[in-house]
Amino acid sequence: MNPGAIERFHAAQSRNLEQTYDHAWRQGVASYEPQDPEPAPDKNPAVATAPVGTGAALLTRRQQAYREPAAPDAARRARALEPASAGLAKMTDELHQLTPTQEHMQTAEAAARSGEIDAGDMDAYAEALAAGDWLESNAWRLDAGDSVAWSGEQAGYAEAADADGQLLEWLPESDEHVCEDCGSLGELPPMPLSDWPTTPGSGDTACNVGCRCVLQVSDEQLGPNGELPPLSQTQEGVISEIASRREPATTGYRESQQPAASSAALSPDRLAAVRRVLAGMGGG
Repeated sequence: MNPGAIERFHAAQSRNLEQTYDHAWRQGVASYEPQDPEPAPDKNPAVATAPVGTGAALLTRRQQAYREPAAPDAARRARALEPASAGLAKMTDELHQLTPTQEHMQTAEAAARSGEIDAGDMDAYAEALAAGDWLESNAWRLDAGDSVAWSGEQAGYAEAADADGQLLEWLPESDEHVCEDCGSLGELPPMPLSDWPTTPGSGDTACNVGCRCVLQVSDEQLGPNGELPPLSQTQEGVISEIASRREPATTGYRESQQPAASSAALSPDRLAAVRRVLAGMGGG
């Protein structure tokens, strides 16, 4: 396979993933409805205790006019793109090792005999056929956009709410398909974005990038002096366990299973664009 064409394929897919996340992130930010600024608390030390830490920072933001975040949080964005990027790297390795089958070679020989191609182009033609067949059976793997978009939209909303000083709650779907991790996260009290061990769709929960949960501004917010809702020891354990999966040494890519319709996931335009790149993979 043509190494240059394979690298162009990898670069094009990477750009598509990044653009998908960024577009969804902007949609998430736009979906957030800012709260009216709150008046500053009574500073009389006899009736108020000065807030400290995270609570103080959130209270300060809530007392100021909302300022929309200008760009995604870089670390959160990189984490959300990691599962899809790992899958893309795996596909790129497969393409580097892809070789034509005997059937591909026989088809190329027949094309040469019929004058459809020159005899010297048979190897490149067979490799192009192999790449085309690979696409037919792997198109579903190229469409990681849905999970990346969901993660980006959730992060955009959450980062906007955080900029406005709001506590967030984790809302799982109310059906039997909710994973154990998401069920546990849904039982946690409202927290600042910085305290949540992950965001929906980032790949840290048992449901991986197939997460359907949402982060939403909670009706329960900080106490008057910036008090955060307390956490039990069990709840702290849930947070620690899921947060530990962010460590590179324990993060493994778990590729989703193939859906029933293999090539239906990609849009016709996107499928055509990938075909054009793969068509150039024949030849050394």
